[in-house]
Amino acid sequence: MAVVLCQEQERYANRRAEMWNRVNEWLTAELPVSIIDDNSLILSDLTTPKKKYDKLGRLLLEAKDDIKKRIGRSTDVGDALALTFAELEYHKNTYDYFDDYEEDLYVDDNFYIRL
Repeated sequence: MAVVLCQEQERYANRRAEMWNRVNEWLTAELPVSIIDDNSLILSDLTTPKKKYDKLGRLLLEAKDDIKKRIGRSTDVGDALALTFAELEYHKNTYDYFDDYEEDLYVDDNFYIRL
């Protein structure tokens, strides 16, 4: 397995902790987020991993294998949401493959939408 370094190595022990904490920051931001209202699986997944800190004080989450042993399943839905926070910023050139389509691309500062 390849090791993927964190973008904020001083705060996080690994990339997984970094992504999951970004989800937490998003959910606890001033603007309310309502994706969790009726989905108890998402809520369960997001509240399952236990947090701890390594000897450098960086955030580290409970290992997936330990979670599976403890609750009898994986937190795949929470992981899927966390993966959407893998990057702090996506650059326009990430979306160059849309140039092959005939549809226009509306570009806002942070969003690229096929029309």
